[in-house]
Amino acid sequence: MVYSLTPPTSGSGAWTFTLLHDFFGNQLGTGDGGGPYTGLVMDRQGTLYGPTYYGGTSAACSGGCGTIFSVTPNGVFSTESVLYSFTGGIDGANPQARLALGSGGVLYGVTLTGGTANGGTIFSLTPPAKTGGAWTWKLIFSFNGKTNGYWPGPLTAGKSGALFGATYANPSAVFELIP
Repeated sequence: MVYSLTPPTSGSGAWTFTLLHDFFGNQLGTGDGGGPYTGLVMDRQGTLYGPTYYGGTSAACSGGCGTIFSVTPNGVFSTESVLYSFTGGIDGANPQARLALGSGGVLYGVTLTGGTANGGTIFSLTPPAKTGGAWTWKLIFSFNGKTNGYWPGPLTAGKSGALFGATYANPSAVFELIP
């Protein structure tokens, strides 16, 4: 689920819990995600973005290959949208690390598996030119599990547009990708 906690108006009061979105979980065909295992990023307008490890529309992975979603809080209600549903192929599968927010609202992320050698991917999602349009997915890098490791972790976007991150295994590596 995605939720917010609002601090009390007086010093020792209780915090207020608000449910913003409850995922359908691993139910294929719903298009919704499940297993949002990491934190969210927020843009300047207050929209939240994150990955789900499961769910989506592809049956190539057990329980779905994962999604990238947005949640826009609107007072009491909120709007959830799936921006991308992974297929488990060249685009990768099972995003489990926090997204990085770049200039122009571009989202950068990683998948744990998939890509050209099944070692995970680094991807970008570019917002649509017009409200309501489709986000554009692009493969930036595919890990091979040999010379550059696999199972990439969270990314950090640098001011110059470079992406920094690390892989968990075979070999573990710290990397910089320069646009």
